[in-house]
Amino acid sequence: MTAPDDPSQKRHLLFVGMLGALGPLSLSMHVQSIPVIVVDLASDYAKVQLTVSLFLATFGIGMLLVGPLSDRLGRRTVLFGGLAVFVAASL
Repeated sequence: MTAPDDPSQKRHLLFVGMLGALGPLSLSMHVQSIPVIVVDLASDYAKVQLTVSLFLATFGIGMLLVGPLSDRLGRRTVLFGGLAVFVAASL
């Protein structure tokens, strides 16, 4: 596969690549911070590990909801709405 020559197409591919990395990156950051969360919140390690299961379950349920929603409202609207929710939750 050759690289695109059009600068707007390059930006589009970069944006899509960044979106694809967002989920694995957020999960990786969370998993690596589990020991710190256990110490800071004085919690049980097993209980904090359940948050990873909750993340994956929420991700799966979200896929079931986002698919029909994007069919009805359009992909772009749902994408930017989801990004806004992600940024707000991250802050």
